[in-house]
Amino acid sequence: MSPSFAAWPVITNIPMGPVSDSFMESLPVRIAQRALYVIAVSCHSFFPPMTTHCGNGYFSFRERKWEILMFCFGFIILWVVLIILGTFLRGPNWNFFGPYEFWDPNKLVPLNNVSVSEIFWVKWLKTALPTFWLKREIPGILLVALYMGALPGLLSKTLFRRFYEKMGMVRYFVGVNLFLIMLAVPIKMYLRWIFNLKYIVNIQEFSFNI
Repeated sequence: MSPSFAAWPVITNIPMGPVSDSFMESLPVRIAQRALYVIAVSCHSFFPPMTTHCGNGYFSFRERKWEILMFCFGFIILWVVLIILGTFLRGPNWNFFGPYEFWDPNKLVPLNNVSVSEIFWVKWLKTALPTFWLKREIPGILLVALYMGALPGLLSKTLFRRFYEKMGMVRYFVGVNLFLIMLAVPIKMYLRWIFNLKYIVNIQEFSFNI
């Protein structure tokens, strides 16, 4: 495996070297997920201002603080920084290597990655995974539905109440959903680091995962 990692494999999550047929089958889904993230980040700085009487036809930081800060966070922190880390601190077998650490191709890091379906059915209910994909993945599907569907409504009554009142229902839900898509990246990273959670939804029958 080559110790060199370019931005394209990091962005599309493609390992350097030989890949399996199942990985290539899921490649369109992986690229679509990354494209959705790019759209979510890009739209923030161009989102209409919260008020209708200012910010139309020109851009200023004073009237677009939220949009510009979210774009900078999504692009610089969650995009550029992660590409740099993946390029210089990730070596053979996708293992993490510190600065000046020897890239040992035989380095083994034991991980017991699990999915939400395994946690729900095997660990909590003490039963085998259902064979039908919809029943098996219904816990993860419900979590995603609550995150993208119910959470924006809850935020409109609490933390983002001011945004909802000034932006209106349509613009608010579009903006918050784009924000939640971007926020899902660090959430997924921390779930992987702390709980070894690999997938929230893992539909192997269709090579689809979240």
